[in-house]
Amino acid sequence: MNEVSSFTVMDASSSLNSLKEFYFTTSIITGWAYNALLSISEEVQAFSGRKLRLYDFAYIIARLTSAGLLASSIGFISANKVTHCRGMLNARAWFEALALISNSSLFLFRIHAVFADSYKMKAVFTLLWSTTFLALFNPFSITINSTASGCTTGKVNPTVSAGFLAVAVFDTFVFLAVSFHLRDAFCQERTFSSFFSGECLSKAVQALLRTGQLYYLTTVGLHIITLSILLSHTASFSATLRADLTLLTVMLQNLMAGKVFRLMRLGAIQDFDDLTTRRLSTINFAPSLSDDVTNGVSTSLSKFINV
Repeated sequence: MNEVSSFTVMDASSSLNSLKEFYFTTSIITGWAYNALLSISEEVQAFSGRKLRLYDFAYIIARLTSAGLLASSIGFISANKVTHCRGMLNARAWFEALALISNSSLFLFRIHAVFADSYKMKAVFTLLWSTTFLALFNPFSITINSTASGCTTGKVNPTVSAGFLAVAVFDTFVFLAVSFHLRDAFCQERTFSSFFSGECLSKAVQALLRTGQLYYLTTVGLHIITLSILLSHTASFSATLRADLTLLTVMLQNLMAGKVFRLMRLGAIQDFDDLTTRRLSTINFAPSLSDDVTNGVSTSLSKFINV
């Protein structure tokens, strides 16, 4: 790999940055590991006794690449040789790129579930998802500072923003598409203003809380913050802060998208009858366990699963 790296003697300020990066990365690892432990029971229920499908492998890859990103991140800040720093940086950058792409694939499968009968929507969003491969340029966009004392991020070039921008745009469009699909289900008036007024707004809030959209909204919000800092030219945002924030964004994206996926796989994201007289189709990857499953639930998702 033709990677440009800058090696400088770390002064007291660099040592402080290294210490901050170590504690920040450690806290993210702790949070992700805690979530992984809590998710074991859901994962066992979701995958046991069922044939693995393409979207299941996407979930597994997303979890593994995120774990690899955390492992390489702690290896990077713990390295004490120049060659080790370069190797850990390369590993971290590639895992970050692959994690971004695989996490976004979980968003893509949400579209395939919600719009199972719309080949046009699935084709458009699959094409849009392909732009997330711009994240593969990330490994060529970061330089490092290194001595025998440790490693810190030296510089984050603007080109790293391309991958994050593509991922942020895609994830945002998924959130909006599903949200407006929900609006069409429970709002009799189809005007844009009706979505923000009266009973329609109240039900929209319920939909955000009870259909997994809140997890996506959290991810989209952090994407916006991260992009704002990456694209900012102000010196108040150090390279270490930018690198740490990208790590946090990828990890939160994995946690949020993974949570929605598990709920969908278990059929735990339910359409609720008080929103609309017609149930929403293809919200879940698994059939609902409620008593009224057979009363009007669309079979389009089951067709998608059994392909």
